Amino acid sequence: MSFFWNAMTLVTLLLPGRIWAANQCEDTRANDFNLSVTSRRNFTGHRIVQVVTAMGGSSLSYTPPVILDVDHRQLNDHGSCSTMMTVTTTISPSPPSDYEVVNGLGFYKMHTTALRWEDARDKCVQEGAHLIIINSDEEAEVVRTYFVRKPKILNLTENGHAKLYAHVGFHDRYVEGTYITLKGQPLDQSGYARWDANKPNSRNDHNCGFANKDVKYHDGPCEWQQFYICEFEP
Repeated sequence: MSFFWNAMTLVTLLLPGRIWAANQCEDTRANDFNLSVTSRRNFTGHRIVQVVTAMGGSSLSYTPPVILDVDHRQLNDHGSCSTMMTVTTTISPSPPSDYEVVNGLGFYKMHTTALRWEDARDKCVQEGAHLIIINSDEEAEVVRTYFVRKPKILNLTENGHAKLYAHVGFHDRYVEGTYITLKGQPLDQSGYARWDANKPNSRNDHNCGFANKDVKYHDGPCEWQQFYICEFEP
């Protein structure tokens, strides 16, 4: 889990009206260009950024707020001078207002309306977040704290099944017995992979990840309706 991330885009501009002289690129006239940034979220809630440049304009606009670090160098190609520009964007969007901040980790929200694993995953994405992926003992403590703060959820049942777990963002739906996170990382490389006794049980219909009140992992049917925690990463 990272608190900030960078998206790097390399843009090459060939600016007209330039000449090569005395080992330098010199302008024969002024040239303006526009730089615009657009972004969208993928299915894990992460942002994909696109940087676009256009010649002949005089304005600069982008959404959401982005810090642009622009580096450029001039190149000579048989007497023609071009400018290569590298644009690094650092995006730090604001979390939803009802998410709680945990210093040094991120932003979290526990949903107490039980859903199936896939529905819980989709609900987190709708909020610009993702189903929690536990990457450390410190983050496991966040989950444990939610169970302590909301003890009534452990007493709820549905069709005779107790709601003792919270959905977690890992599964083995692609290859039986090979558990990966929602980001495609092997679970045993995610920083936290503590299973409860006799788990996983490797049943073919137990393909989604859960954590109990002690933050020990279980595998179970994706159709189980349980509580869940969404994680927002700026």
